[in-house]
Amino acid sequence: MTESLAVAPPLRLPSPRFPIQAVQWAHRAAAGLARPLTQEVVTVVRPDAYRESPMWTDPPFDAGGLPVLLVGGLASTPQSLLPLHDWLGRLNFRPAIAPVGYGVDCGERTAVRVTQALAELADANGRRCAVVAHSRGGHFARAVAVRHPELVECLVTLGSPVNRLLGVHPLLVVELWAIGLLGAVGVPGLLRPSCLYGTCCRQLREDVFAPAPPEVPFVSIYSRADRVVDWRSCADPDARHREVRTTHAGLVSSTAALTAVAEELHRVLQAPDSPSGALSGAAA
Repeated sequence: MTESLAVAPPLRLPSPRFPIQAVQWAHRAAAGLARPLTQEVVTVVRPDAYRESPMWTDPPFDAGGLPVLLVGGLASTPQSLLPLHDWLGRLNFRPAIAPVGYGVDCGERTAVRVTQALAELADANGRRCAVVAHSRGGHFARAVAVRHPELVECLVTLGSPVNRLLGVHPLLVVELWAIGLLGAVGVPGLLRPSCLYGTCCRQLREDVFAPAPPEVPFVSIYSRADRVVDWRSCADPDARHREVRTTHAGLVSSTAALTAVAEELHRVLQAPDSPSGALSGAAA
């Protein structure tokens, strides 16, 4: 895995009005704010329980090195995506983690970084990539799939409110506004209220709601037990839907969710009309 894809980019240099310590504090506070309901009631008591699953101990298929870009959402870190990363690696996918920082930056800026990470991963492997996105990461991933379907083998979203941007718990809405106010007063690297209504993210909003590319298989995985994102907001009209029983955080760490992701990616690999193959102009 290329290190640049797995590590969040460094903070931009702040203006003289904001000492670097203040900016770092604001980012840590923003990441903490983005975990409502006291970080959600966790149903996965042992975070490594998936290692006891038969799919882990005796992998039922070999993914043949299909590259997969993992896209986190609010308060996401590379560490929070490690269960999903390791699970897919065990099945011989080639997972990489997109640099979304804490997922609290301007949506369009983050979508651009996801696009760059996807292009690098596709170029490094000479083939299109699967994209698996959690929570707000689904906004970035869906927009990128609309913009660059030639880079995307398939799209899987996990608890992503793709038919209603603020289809989340009311406490999270309040926390998003708190982060937005920090961004509005000039703290670098944070979203602003204008990201929801202004011009900076207008194209992103349009692409999130645009028709999904018909050539890109798309599945939305959700949980009715999700207390962060309203499961109904995951019902993208262009996606196939699959329900699992876990929390919002469990969608990237529970055995049920990890198994669902693997099965959906395997379904794409086995499809007779799968577009899997080399990129145009790239060596197979």
